[in-house]
Amino acid sequence: MQKSILLGLAVLFALISCNKKDVLNDNTRPPTQKVLGNAILDKITTYDDMLVFSSFDHFIEALEVISDMEDCDRLSFENYFKFTSFGSIVDNFYDNIDFEIFQSEQEVADFITRYSYMFDSELIKGEEGMELSILPAMFSEPERWIMNNNKMYIVGNDVYRYFPEDTMVVVALNKTENINDLANAKDWKPFEKNENFICYKPVVIYDSAQDGYCDKPSKLIHKQEFTQYGTTDSKNRSRLIVEANIKQHFSFYSSSNYWYSRLQYTMVNEYKSRWLGFLWWYYKNVEKKVVGTLFVQTVGCRYIITNGGYYELFFKYPTWNFNHSFKKESNHFDETINYLNDGGAKPWISITIVKPNLSISNGITMNFEKVYY
Repeated sequence: MQKSILLGLAVLFALISCNKKDVLNDNTRPPTQKVLGNAILDKITTYDDMLVFSSFDHFIEALEVISDMEDCDRLSFENYFKFTSFGSIVDNFYDNIDFEIFQSEQEVADFITRYSYMFDSELIKGEEGMELSILPAMFSEPERWIMNNNKMYIVGNDVYRYFPEDTMVVVALNKTENINDLANAKDWKPFEKNENFICYKPVVIYDSAQDGYCDKPSKLIHKQEFTQYGTTDSKNRSRLIVEANIKQHFSFYSSSNYWYSRLQYTMVNEYKSRWLGFLWWYYKNVEKKVVGTLFVQTVGCRYIITNGGYYELFFKYPTWNFNHSFKKESNHFDETINYLNDGGAKPWISITIVKPNLSISNGITMNFEKVYY
């Protein structure tokens, strides 16, 4: 009730628009209009610098709302809850790096190793062979906006923490000593055989041709990446990454564990840096205009408890319309379908069509249709 009253009062002073710099420099600013009075956000609480979601359904709903926010609204949300997300921490670190100052391949490698917690780096086949791409950590994962600096959050009576190697550890909320151990840990392996913790990989891939429930394509397509290089300026490129996967959350006490399918795209505009033949790509905090549409279709299988059977479903999502200025050259969209695991059900999802029609103000266009099924 008190929070609702405060939000109601803040409406009187909320600004119609603002920018990231304004919010970063003034944490006393009232919440923006997209934060005010949102019933999903209003149910969030905090505990020991972690966001608390009342249930798994609430977690999914809030994740979608928060990850879809513009910088200004998301930072306004964080200020209101006196919380700083892992995504904000690594983005702020990344934005203050001058990638042009490195003078050798070894300098870049040493820097990434020293701050590996802050980066997603990978070698990608490009026009000149294998090229290094350097992006902020968990760049394409919307969970980065709801986890704290230790990559932790709370759902119901469970505390979750993400670790490298795509591993998650969960512990009961009422075990304070165990929570402290989890927060201070450098690695997930000490918890692997400890009965007070559950370790698992949240992304589940089922690649067999048949699972006994629904027929599958001969090859499941979980991720596709498309890269276009600038025609007038070869120092820039745009990457479109489309992913579809099954994710799961385990609960420490509940026998019902949650499966949900996710469809997501990530768009990145990168810039080339070179030193004596060594090449790496990074993104600048420079505004780019992206206009057009993106259509994605998937096929999948899920168990419908009310109908008592397994069904193959085509998910035809509405075409996503682009007319945005992306100061971070990125945008994410997540579509989730939630359902309970029921006696060993093995859901799956696969990309069937990707059809972008995009024009980017760096002179790059993406206009094609790829069919995989």
